[in-house]
Amino acid sequence: MKKKLLFITCLLFSITISSQSFYGKVFYEASLLMEIPKLKFDNLNIPAKEKLKYKQLFNKMTENKNPIQCVLKFNKNTSIFYQIKQLGINGGENIFLTSSIGPGNFYHDKKNNISIHQRESSGETLLISYPKTEWKITNETKKINGYLCGKAITTVVENSRARQTSTIIAWFAFDLPYNYGPKQFAGLPGLVLELEYAKKYKMRATKIELNSKEKLKIDMPKKGIKISLKKYEEMIAKSFKQRMKIYKNRN
Repeated sequence: MKKKLLFITCLLFSITISSQSFYGKVFYEASLLMEIPKLKFDNLNIPAKEKLKYKQLFNKMTENKNPIQCVLKFNKNTSIFYQIKQLGINGGENIFLTSSIGPGNFYHDKKNNISIHQRESSGETLLISYPKTEWKITNETKKINGYLCGKAITTVVENSRARQTSTIIAWFAFDLPYNYGPKQFAGLPGLVLELEYAKKYKMRATKIELNSKEKLKIDMPKKGIKISLKKYEEMIAKSFKQRMKIYKNRN
């Protein structure tokens, strides 16, 4: 009963502001939840000096496990999410975490329910379209930054061929009826203040700015190669196989 009343309140507030202009920003802190996997360089069929070189390079690239900052900006109809550049801080960026979240910009068009990931790949700009996120809202609640939040769960396919799935948990604020969240994870009846991605990393809101005087104009990207998430994964898998084949032929 409590959950129904909160949901109705959220819905009524959403209807009230639907004819108004509003703008907002949410700053997130992202942190790893898993240990960085160890690579077995001894199995590589290369000279010992090169093995040591690659091992030292890998260790240097992954030694920074500090949290990183991200931001979500939104207006009435659209949102954009991206990582905040922090080069040179604490010896460099958290390579594993930044690659897990993904480079580039994530856009969401609420009116048409479209999610696009704009990123660079091999010198080209790609516009990767994501399928609609299907959420299951549970009865669990907790407070985040003073806001009562509901829990929602969804699953994503990590590998189209292997059909590997990952579970994503989102906590959305009942009193902030803006249907946006980090990356492509939108469509809930409240602003996502915390997101846990498959026990790999977590993003939690640290600062929320609403009804800013600054007008945030966010246009969905148009320039770039349009490609579905499935086709993009197939392209990456094909490219990886080609690189591995070239590497084996050299050795």
